[in-house]
Amino acid sequence: SGAVSSLKQTLETSLGNKVNTSDIANNLTTTAAGKVLDARQGKILNDSVKDITSLTGASFSSSYGTFDTGFTTLNYNSIIAELNIRFTATSAINAWTSIFSLPNSIKPKKNVSLALYTNAQFIGTMRISTSGAVSFENNVASGVTFEGRCMFFR
Repeated sequence: SGAVSSLKQTLETSLGNKVNTSDIANNLTTTAAGKVLDARQGKILNDSVKDITSLTGASFSSSYGTFDTGFTTLNYNSIIAELNIRFTATSAINAWTSIFSLPNSIKPKKNVSLALYTNAQFIGTMRISTSGAVSFENNVASGVTFEGRCMFFR
């Protein structure tokens, strides 16, 4: 009858829209289209995003200058890191001199470049290597203050 036919159509539509258990990814590495994320992985992602640690400029030191402790920060969690830096050179820095290193546990997966500015003018590039070493592209004179910001995957 009509009611049975309507119920059959509703069930067929509902079953056609369900997610097969084989299409549920309980990992953070699956890239296949049409897969859905298991709720357990959503919690892992949420916990890692919430668990942000911050280091201030006071955590860093360099024989080439000083960090503005009110501006310089390194914020990170298990996935990503953000570096904000304001640095005043107290001695001249030659090209590709390593001025400081990030903490051992906070290194980018790939080399990162960061544009540096002083008084809104571009003065060069800072590079953060996969070893965590932070270096300059250009020579920087003593007394120059510059700042920059970047984010990278860990």
